[in-house]
Parts: sequence; structure tokens; C-alpha cells
Amino acid sequence: MRKMDHITGVINGLDWRAVRRVPRYSIDVAVRVSLVKNAQKQTFSGRGSELSEAGMAAYVPAELNLGDRVSIEMMLPYSREALSLVAIVRNRSGFRYGMEFKDVTDAQRQNILRTCSALALL
Repeated sequence: MRKMDHITGVINGLDWRAVRRVPRYSIDVAVRVSLVKNAQKQTFSGRGSELSEAGMAAYVPAELNLGDRVSIEMMLPYSREALSLVAIVRNRSGFRYGMEFKDVTDAQRQNILRTCSALALL
């Protein structure tokens, strides 16, 4: 399987491009993921691996639960400013988490869309 087949190709007869609401792009960025558990703020460093307008996947060495509300901080490629977003953990495979962005401002959305457009050219 090629690197991006799991997010863009046909696997077991299912064409993921037709299933997903928005396309995903491969990315490699440092991320900081924070959440409050047991009245304590916890922050973890990880690596973002996929990005879309709707969310991202990241490898984070932490025990996050489906439905957890997290804060994500990162510097997107081709951007001059750090991005701080709220997301919900939607899926997980080991320490790889799929997170859906929530309450995204217009400026944040434009920043993400610019990055996705640039990544689409690669």
C-alpha cells in the first residue's frame, strides 16, 4: 500500500475519495494537544499527519478518548502565524487520532484552505 492509499485510494473496493466530505492532504507538522482531565490540564506534543478543511489526523503519545474536546496548536506550512483550534476526537488507531475541528473562525478556515490548496499542488 502506498503512503496515502489509506486516505485517498480504493481499499477493499471502497473509494475513500467518494466517502469523505472534503479531501485530505499529507502533512508533517508539530502539534500540541491539550485537554482537561480530572480537573487537570494535560498537554502533549505530537505530529500532525493529515489535514483537511474539516479536521486532521495526528500521532499523539497520550490516552485520548473518543469524544474528548481538545485544543490543537500548530504552525501550518506556508503560514506566518500559529493556529490554535478546538477539535473533537472522532477516531483512533493506536496513538493516531482523527480529530474534527469545531468553532472555526473565518480567518482560521482561510488559513487551513490556503494550506490545503498549496498541499494539493505537491
